[in-house]
Parts: sequence; structure tokens; C-alpha cells
Amino acid sequence: MASRIGFDLLLDDDDPRTAVRKPVPEATLRLVPLLRRTRAAGLFVLLVAVVLWFPLQGDFGVPQELLVWCFVLLGAVTAIWFLTSRPGEGNRAVPACLVAAGCAVMAGFLVHLWWTTFSRSSFSMGMLLAQAMAALGLGAMTATDLTLRGIRHSLDSIPGDFDDPARIHPLSPGKKDSDPPGPAGNERRTGRIVLTLAPTVVLALLVAAFHFVAPAVSVSHTTVLAPDGDPPARPTSIGTGVAWSRDIPGLLEVAAGAAGPVVLTQEGIAALDPGDGSTLWSYRRPGARYTRIAQSYGDNGPVNSYLVTSPNRRHVALAIAGPQEKEKDSANSENNSHLVIVLDTLTGRITGEHPSAGLRIQLTDSVILAGNTAHSLTDGRRLWSIEGSGRVTSQYDCRDYCGPAGHKSLVLGREGRNLTLIPDTDPTATTVATNITLDRYSAGENPLVVTNGWTVRYTEALPEDEGDIEFTPVSCWHAQAVTLDSLAGLEDETPVDLGRTAGANLVASRASGALVTYPPYDKSAFEQAEQSGGPLLEAVFDPTTRTVTPASQYAGPAAAKVGFVAHPEGGAISLQPGDGSPGVTISILPGTTHFSPETLLFKNFRTYSPAQLATREPEHTGATLFMNAPGVTMVILNAEETSTGSSDRKGQRYRLFGVTGGVS
Repeated sequence: MASRIGFDLLLDDDDPRTAVRKPVPEATLRLVPLLRRTRAAGLFVLLVAVVLWFPLQGDFGVPQELLVWCFVLLGAVTAIWFLTSRPGEGNRAVPACLVAAGCAVMAGFLVHLWWTTFSRSSFSMGMLLAQAMAALGLGAMTATDLTLRGIRHSLDSIPGDFDDPARIHPLSPGKKDSDPPGPAGNERRTGRIVLTLAPTVVLALLVAAFHFVAPAVSVSHTTVLAPDGDPPARPTSIGTGVAWSRDIPGLLEVAAGAAGPVVLTQEGIAALDPGDGSTLWSYRRPGARYTRIAQSYGDNGPVNSYLVTSPNRRHVALAIAGPQEKEKDSANSENNSHLVIVLDTLTGRITGEHPSAGLRIQLTDSVILAGNTAHSLTDGRRLWSIEGSGRVTSQYDCRDYCGPAGHKSLVLGREGRNLTLIPDTDPTATTVATNITLDRYSAGENPLVVTNGWTVRYTEALPEDEGDIEFTPVSCWHAQAVTLDSLAGLEDETPVDLGRTAGANLVASRASGALVTYPPYDKSAFEQAEQSGGPLLEAVFDPTTRTVTPASQYAGPAAAKVGFVAHPEGGAISLQPGDGSPGVTISILPGTTHFSPETLLFKNFRTYSPAQLATREPEHTGATLFMNAPGVTMVILNAEETSTGSSDRKGQRYRLFGVTGGVS
């Protein structure tokens, strides 16, 4: 009897003492137990949905506009129930139908919004599904309660009495149990309990399945075992033949991993075998929007900053834009949140997924700084957070610096040519490094050049006007290659003299994996060099060998010229070493590009081809680039270029040519 009384708080069955004081259709009376169980089920669904809502909020919060509409629905349902639930005359069928329809529409809208958000961003906003579940529970509970109150009025029952169909309190102790005694009665009560709880269980399982299973199923992820032996080194000379070629639709960036190239497309990220261009491992996430972490004026095509590698190139990080409150919101919006994913470049294994409100992303050999929090690159565990003035609040705070840092140090902030450095183990141990050489021709967010933990520093203090204004033209100053770790006081690495230079070359350094400097000339001389294809480079520092080579004597890709040249078949790509040694010429067959090879060669008279890599204005940007990776130098052709100088090449089809070379 006690168990029955406990559930009769919300459930009831037909009772022999229920007296009909007004003529009420028998079919209506038979619905009372079902309505009471539905009301109870709605309450359980609502309560469980509220409990699920909190853990399913995820890392991106709840859209504010959606919260407003949910509160409007809750207020409207509450008002309708309050106005129509009081004893008295009146038909409650209409308000009950309004409540049920409104909650059903709201639930459908929330499910549709979840699907739309998931298909556009690849992120499952589980709280939307929890809110849809709550709307269904609220609608079922409120609509059935109003219906039961209407039946009570028809029966002329006293509210709260034992024969009140709408009562919500336990049965009177004197109420006779209508269930048969023994096992049959127990089975009957168990069946009612199961039927009442079934909607809650089913809906909770559906929410969990859609939230957890759907994203997992949509993601395609393959990994490989780490290769035996030492990975290949970057070529220091340019070969004379093409080992392989491959078309990559929607190419966003090419970066150098630990054992070969890593490519990012609109579909995902993959590592290529440097020997034949085949895919080693891949991670594809349909619907994801990959965000450019940082950019500098003149970066073009796949030489951007969608990817950030560690100094030893063992790990690579990328950022996926979180779901937007509005479809028109940009993936680069200041208020967007992001998910930073870290992968092992040798195996493709995911080593961390870190939500970040700001896009300050830096990697040492063992730590990633995502926003304000540092995580281990090995297992993704949280290590520490930045407090105080060094914190970032949006993606635009990464103007200080985003990218590979030192092997054991990070850039906490940049003010002009001065860097604030910290060890990757202690964010409070700050050190200020002065007179850092920047790419003064880069007007973007990150003119600081860091390669394999090394950067360039002037050996003498600049005049006050030069130090305060980053991009003031200077003819030249004496510079050295130094490690960030030594500047942070973490090692005693001897600086390497680089001679006199007008600054560090960001684009050539990023593409080659070396530190490359500009010649000692001013802006006007640089513009003249732009028109003639060079010289745009002065010296090349190889961090691996600690050697400095004049660009005019360097046989590797760093000082090479790349671009279209005339060819008997109509046109070709030429990669010419800076020392005049034989390079490679890659013929472009007619019909394999959007424009004919002849058009690509001659359609823009302002573009000199071939030319050395540098920060270049859009009108001087050609359709070819190169990227030096372990085991291969890749020549990159925009096969679908539709206009010379276009800075927006996202989503176009690129062709990669793998050129093998020697290692000194």
C-alpha cells in the first residue's frame, strides 16, 4: 500500500469510489489515469532535462537570444496555466492545446537549431537538445494538468479531494486500493511505473546519442605508428626532378611536420609521405570551419597561419571556430570561441582539445599555450593559467605573437620591438628582451619571426624614433640570430652573427624553415626589388647547423626564386636556387589550370616571375609558392587562380609538386 500511495502523488487509476456528480462521457473518465501518468512523465522529463542542461552546456555557452526565447516560452506557459487553472467555469481544452502546440513548436525549433549548428560548425550544442527535451516535458505536464482540471470541473469535484482527478498529493489513507492483491497487482503497478518513466529514459537516451554519437560518427580519423629511425631532414639543395604531384581541393595551408608535409584543407588535416605524396594519416571533420590563427600582410595562399607547429615540429595545432549565434557571424569574429586541436605529426594521434576564447596559440616542444591556459602536448592535461596583465580576451589579442615559440619558452607579450618571455613551466618568471628584429614590411598581426626556437635581434639599440615606431624605414642595422630560450635565461646558446639587415623576412623564413633576412635597403629599394624579382634576401641562417650563408651563395630553397617561365609547351614553374645551381622546371600542361599557362605567365605585367619569397602586396603576388618540409620541397600551384593578386584563395584547387633534394 505504501508504494502505491507514493506514486499516487502523481499517478492514479480508476477508483471504485469515484462518483460522477455530473454526466461525463465514460471515454473521458477512462483517460484520467493516462492523463495523470502523462503529467507525471512530463514532470520527470522536465526535471531530467534541467539536470542534463548543465553538463551539456559545453565549452561555448548558450546563445543569449535563445535563452530569451526560452524564458518567453516559460513565461507564456506559466501565465496560461495560472489564468486557467483556478477553479471555476470555462473550457480548458483551448489553453491546453495552445500550451502543447507552443511547446512542441519550440522543441522542434531547438532540434532544428541543433542540427543547423552541428552541420555548419561540427559542434554539438547538447544544451539545445536538453532544452528541447525540457520543452516537451513542460508542454506535456502543463497541457495534461489543465485537461485534468477541466475534467474536475465537469465532475464537480472538490479540489484536493480523493476523487479529484487533478490532485497532486497522496491518497487519503482511507482510499481503497483498486489493484488486485498478490503478484497480479504488483505487475500492474510495475507496468504503470515503467510506462511513466519510459518517455524520460527514451528522450534522455536520444539526447545523449545525438550529442555524443553523431559527432563521433561524422569525424573520420586515421592514425599510424611512429616510423622507425630518425625522420628525414629538410632538403638543403633543390633537386632537378619532380617525384610526385597531387591536386588538393580546398587547400588552406601547407606546413612542415616532423617527418614530412602536413596539409590543411576545408575537409580536415592530413600528413603526406614525402616520398610519393600519399596520405599517411588524416583527421576530417565535416562542417568544421578552420580559423586563421594569425596573419601578416602579404601572406598568400597556403603560406598562412592556420597551423602552428612546435619548434621540433612533432606537434601541430589548429583552431576550429565554435558555433555562432547568428549565421551571419564570421568565423573570425572577435567574440567567437574556438576549439584548439593538437595532433602528433608522426602518428596523427590527437593529444589535446582545448577550448579557447582568445586565439593566442604558441607551442614549445612540450607545452601549448591556448588563450590563457597552458596544456601538456603529451597528454593534454592542464598545467597553469596566466593571470593579470598577460591575459587575452579575444582572438585579436594574438597580435603580440602567435606561432612556434622557443623550445622551453613562450612570448607573453610584445610591445614594439621588446618581448616579454616566460618559461613554459612558470608564467610568473618574466624576462624582457629588447631590440628584436621584426618583418618591417609586414603590416599584419605577427611580424615577429621565430624558426626552430631562433629569432633575430639587433645588436645595438635603435634610435628612439625607430624603437617606438615598428615600421619606420631603416637602411640597415647589425643583427644576430638568438634563441628565445637564451633571451629568457633558460640556456647559454651563443648568438650567431647575421651581418647588417633591414629586418627579418617572415614569409621566406616560414616557407623554408630557416631564418632569412632582408638586404640592407629602405622601402623604395624594396619596391624596386619587387619589380625586378629581387634581391629580396640577404642571408640564410640554418638553425640545424648554426651556419650563415649569403643568399647569393645558398643552394637550398630558402633563397630560391619561384614563378612562371616560358616553356615550349606554353608555360612552366621554375624553382631556381640563389647560387645559380641547376634547379627544377615543371611544365604545366594546357587544360590543367583555370587560365592557360601563357595567360598565367603574361596576364599581369606588374608581377615579376620568378621571384624570391617575401612579404608582398597583393598586386605582386603570383600563383606559385614553395614549402620546404622534411624529405621534400613542395612547389605549390594555384591551379584555379582566377585573378592575379587575389588575397582570398580559400577553397580553390591547388596542385602540389614534390621535389626531392640533398641534405648537406
